[in-house]
Amino acid sequence: MPEKSNDTEDQLTPEERKAARTELADKIVQAREEGQKWEDIASTFGTSTGRAMLLHMEATIRPKDRIKAATDDELSVKIAAARNEDRLSWGQIMARTGLSETRCRNLYEKATGKSTRGNRIGKGGRYPDGVTPPDRAGEETDAAVKKAAASKKQTTSKAAGASEQKLSQSAAKISGLSDLKDIAAAVVGKNITYKSGGAQKRVKVADLLDFTGEGGGAELMVSDAEQNEYVIVVSSILKVAAR
Repeated sequence: MPEKSNDTEDQLTPEERKAARTELADKIVQAREEGQKWEDIASTFGTSTGRAMLLHMEATIRPKDRIKAATDDELSVKIAAARNEDRLSWGQIMARTGLSETRCRNLYEKATGKSTRGNRIGKGGRYPDGVTPPDRAGEETDAAVKKAAASKKQTTSKAAGASEQKLSQSAAKISGLSDLKDIAAAVVGKNITYKSGGAQKRVKVADLLDFTGEGGGAELMVSDAEQNEYVIVVSSILKVAAR
């Protein structure tokens, strides 16, 4: 997942964003090797615990675990198998394919004919803080899964009420959506006005590249007609309009 928007990262070419992502992932790997906790790493690099874990997973994935295919049809079947048979989280599938969550979900739906609506944290999307069910050797125990879920709920519930109340009407609408097609319909072709670095900014959305997280803390990754990429936190959105 990409880093949050700020004055220097609002507009980056795909190559620049990839390089920045790789650099951050390398730093996170080093921090983990030094024994730092996920919470401390997230705080140090100004990101979330879940994003730090995802970047670490991408950087340390074994070559034999990568999911590759010659065609989209073949790839969609492999993603469906990884999800349904191997019970991998969307984060793990993203790391193994190198694709965005949106792209992974679309390919999954293509192969299975099933919607991924609502498949998010705690409902088969991303398991709590990267923890997956203990069906295979080396997985965390069920107790660890429950503990991670409880911890995540406790840390996010305190601020949830206040933050949701402060959302603009447009932000509240987007935060209430879970289906990627509905989210795309709400923003593609529209002008999003949002706050970033103390300033008010605006982008005409040409495509929805990714959507991660939940509620006001969720993040949209979008591109404009010139293929510049933007990461917009839902809670920062002031208005979404056709003009």
